[in-house]
Amino acid sequence: MPRIDMRLLFGLLCLFAVPLTSAIADTTYPRDRVSDNARYHVVLEQPSAHIPLRKIHTWSVQFTRADGRETRPLRIEIDGGMPRHGHGLPTEPEITHYLGDGRYRIDGLLFSMPGLWHLQFRVFDETGWDQVLFKLAIRETVQQKSAQWTSSELGVIKGLMLPTNTVDNNVQDSGNAFMQDPEAAALGERLFFDKRLSPAGVACNACHQPDHFFADPRQESVGTETLRRNAPSLIGIADADWFYWDGRRDSLWSQALVPFEAADEMASSRVYVLQQVMRDPDYRAHYTEVFGQLPDSDHLQQLPTHASPIGDEAAQRAWQGIPRAMRNQVNRHFSNLGKAIAAYEGTLTHTPSRFDRYAKTLLEHGEDATDTLFSEDEREGLRWFISGRSQCLNCHNGPQFSNQGFHNIGTATDDNGELDYGRSLGIRNVLLNEFNCESRYVDRQQPACKKLQYINATEISGMLAGAFKVPGLRNVAATAPYMHDGRFKDLSAVMSHYRNPPGKTSRNDGHELSPLNRLDDKAIEQLIAFLKTLDSEPAPPTDTAPPAHHHDHTQHAHLHAHH
Repeated sequence: MPRIDMRLLFGLLCLFAVPLTSAIADTTYPRDRVSDNARYHVVLEQPSAHIPLRKIHTWSVQFTRADGRETRPLRIEIDGGMPRHGHGLPTEPEITHYLGDGRYRIDGLLFSMPGLWHLQFRVFDETGWDQVLFKLAIRETVQQKSAQWTSSELGVIKGLMLPTNTVDNNVQDSGNAFMQDPEAAALGERLFFDKRLSPAGVACNACHQPDHFFADPRQESVGTETLRRNAPSLIGIADADWFYWDGRRDSLWSQALVPFEAADEMASSRVYVLQQVMRDPDYRAHYTEVFGQLPDSDHLQQLPTHASPIGDEAAQRAWQGIPRAMRNQVNRHFSNLGKAIAAYEGTLTHTPSRFDRYAKTLLEHGEDATDTLFSEDEREGLRWFISGRSQCLNCHNGPQFSNQGFHNIGTATDDNGELDYGRSLGIRNVLLNEFNCESRYVDRQQPACKKLQYINATEISGMLAGAFKVPGLRNVAATAPYMHDGRFKDLSAVMSHYRNPPGKTSRNDGHELSPLNRLDDKAIEQLIAFLKTLDSEPAPPTDTAPPAHHHDHTQHAHLHAHH
């Protein structure tokens, strides 16, 4: 078995990305090559005809001696990327298994977009190093045609649509077996709106306001204090890969736990939250129905209320004074509350927008059938959006209009010149999080969490410092202000930033933007007109809302956004 040594460049993930879910690696370039020093005959094998885009998957590679003999190198290194776009692989793939007959399994490979990719293998044996380079032309599979749109453009438009197959809409949450449990969602809804879970009387909806698509219309959200960040919309949040602007959590349920114990958000503690739940007979019955029996009530009620491993010094001291077995019980039941909240947030899904209706009609019936669905400016705005000249698709692709990546777009410093480190600290946080996808609190046995196993945590030239998660664009016109700190009040201000990005200073020298000077004022107007077609109308009221006496939620019942 070879010893694996992986050092990969941090991939930018999205330059000129095409928002498809699958592609084909065509045969333009050979998959059967001889290494540079002619010692190896190497065959690269893809898993199937269709390559999943933006998803980690498995390939295999076979090494034989030039004379045909099976060989097992002492060491194999994998590198690669998209040289034309100037970035490396977005993950750190590994050779994980020897399959026999000189074949090795490659896990952790991911292609974030179609285009020309390089995959290089460096091989070490008793005679020294050798290497071989494969070129992979990943292309889209759409073959439709239209008088107004090219086949490639139709493929892009199709990739931006919400999925119509209900199987595709089954949301998942890593380590959360209750994500699609209606009773768990009903419990989570009650928790989401319950001010009693915070000593300061702050509930989740203080920042994620239902009448603003569960976003915050204020520049900076306010919990117990004014925060540095603007709370983004929760509609469609279950489709995200990482959570918080800096990706400090790897599951929706673990994210839901953070505000409870954040001093500037809800200023509560896991013990306090559980005590409040246990004191409410309805909560106790509901929790038991979903998750099973709560811990001994009397014992839990006797624990110090202000006890948490991440609180202030007094809270940490109180937490350490609790017996280990009881701490584990508290964590287990606290994590269940996060899973219930995640199940509720998973019901907050996007409804089709005017863009979705336009795209569906275009693909099924052609351009002539769409005349009344889009204005000329909206149609031209869509054309600008998917063109390389606007650069929008670099990051805003797929049905959520986000590649789920992290990018530095020159917004890392505030008005005082202070740097918000963004993803740089988010990676460290998620790796240390006691509730991450490798923790004991996941619901089922599973192999090593691929998100963390293949996470690229390498800091290169400050690219992670000041990088933030790419937000989705659905309902974008209705969820101002914009960026992680709400610095832009409207879409015109956002466009102005992209047309005239800040200079690269010593505090912000890693930003990726070039001036967007190819679009004139008319093009910008058309682009904004298109973005406004991404707003969805809320669905009718559901009958799953909890009884009104549990908490005040009268303003949100009619604003759920279910498919």
